[in-house]
Amino acid sequence: MKNLFSLIFVILLCAHATLCDLRFVFSFFRHGARQPTAIKGGIDEFGESWSNPGELTATGKRMHFLLGLRNRHYYKNFTTKSRIDGSVYVRSTDYNRTIESVQSQMQGFFPPGNAELIADEKTRANAHPFIDDPTNSGWEKFNDFLGMKTIKGRVETIPIHLFTQDNPFNQFFYVPYICKPYKGMSDANIKKEPIQNFMKKFKEDYGEKLMKMTGRSDTNFLDSYWYLFGLFDSFISDMYDGRELKKPQDFGIDLQEFNKTSFEFAQNDILIQFNGDDESFFARWSMSILLPEVIQWMENRIAADKSGNLGYSGYALPRFAFFSTHDVTVGSGLTVLSKAFGFPLYYTPFACDIFMELHHDDDGNYSVHIKYQSLTLGVVPFDEFKSKIQALLYTREQIAETCGWDMEELKYFLPGAINHH
Repeated sequence: MKNLFSLIFVILLCAHATLCDLRFVFSFFRHGARQPTAIKGGIDEFGESWSNPGELTATGKRMHFLLGLRNRHYYKNFTTKSRIDGSVYVRSTDYNRTIESVQSQMQGFFPPGNAELIADEKTRANAHPFIDDPTNSGWEKFNDFLGMKTIKGRVETIPIHLFTQDNPFNQFFYVPYICKPYKGMSDANIKKEPIQNFMKKFKEDYGEKLMKMTGRSDTNFLDSYWYLFGLFDSFISDMYDGRELKKPQDFGIDLQEFNKTSFEFAQNDILIQFNGDDESFFARWSMSILLPEVIQWMENRIAADKSGNLGYSGYALPRFAFFSTHDVTVGSGLTVLSKAFGFPLYYTPFACDIFMELHHDDDGNYSVHIKYQSLTLGVVPFDEFKSKIQALLYTREQIAETCGWDMEELKYFLPGAINHH
């Protein structure tokens, strides 16, 4: 009876409050524009120089800062101005580009000037690292300049929790070939008709030009899928960075047409090479690590609402959860959502994102609104969302069995094990 009265209270309250419809938001997204990953000697095939392969560029930081601003505007009636009451929980893969991407996004999501203040004058007097250090005797003027602000501009700081590389179950982010049958899956996907037809046509259209541009004596190098991966990866990075790309133009390559071709290859790479195996094992492996936590957050939120607790606090009841990840991972998410609900598949460019919003209606029903790049893919009752997603997920034991791993060696990476996180 107590729970019934609590539920009635929540329903009545939500009927008069615009914020109650939206109860929780989960987002995972690709990092922003980066330097190419597959170049040698700091120069890509198009003659452009790069200093730090794979690192986020200024363009990539800008993309995620603007994404944070967009999200803040879109969720303006739901979010808070600062990280209080467990308002955000952030995860990232252990790559500089993903960590910096979500840092940039959070700077846009939380407006400066709203972070916490020093408690009082007594605290402020001790809030410095220079006690009894005569070499830093001038710290007082800077402390006075800050006033009660913890950081200049009252910029918010956000803890970022990592999917670490030492956990074998996270290797779909890093080296999926640790899973013994994965290379065979990838090789089989590359042999599929869409990819083979693309490679054949590309060689016909660009073989002679690229042979001359790269100084090769024949076009056989274009038969390598992984050479093409590096080629297009470099070109996309060049274009996002506004490079002049004089070298390919000197050899008669139209940049706009080549750009379209590059994105066609990239789409095939994400949706077919990585995620196109018949069982969608790679996609399901990825989502089996990511989505159980999301379902748990949603269940926690529903249970809290029904008990009359509408607040947000700590890890268990966040307002938002953000996962900073990669094109492949977003592609895996779209693949699993497509298998579960029949949603269409899309390419996953820099800074693309998937949202899963938990909503509540006046009748006490919960539903999940699933969006990609602000496009609503569908609205699914929570129970259906949970059951259809869980039907596609693997247990860690199943992943280990498929990959040929020894479960005894992996026992410390199972849920509930000491130091699991």
